[in-house]
Amino acid sequence: MQRRHFESIAEILRATTPLARDGDDAMTMWKVVVIRFAQRLEQTNARFDRERFLEACGMGEEREQIEQERYERTMRIRGSVPAGRP
Repeated sequence: MQRRHFESIAEILRATTPLARDGDDAMTMWKVVVIRFAQRLEQTNARFDRERFLEACGMGEEREQIEQERYERTMRIRGSVPAGRP
C-alpha cells in the first residue's frame, strides 16, 4: 500500500470518531480498531509511519496511554500479567 491509501484510511477512521455522548465503550472500541489498523498496515509497507498514522486518525498524544490500557485489559482477560508490568 502507498501513502495515499494510508491517508484515506486515516481520514475515514478520524471521521468515525465517537462523540462523547456515545459513551466510553464506543470510544474504547474505536481506539482498538485504529490500533489494529495501524498494526496491520505496518506489515504492508516498511516505510509506514505508525505515529503519523495514529495522529492522522485523531489519536496523537493518547497513543501510548491507549496501547497501555489495551495491554492491561488483554492481560486481565487472559488472567496473567507478565513480570515487570503492574
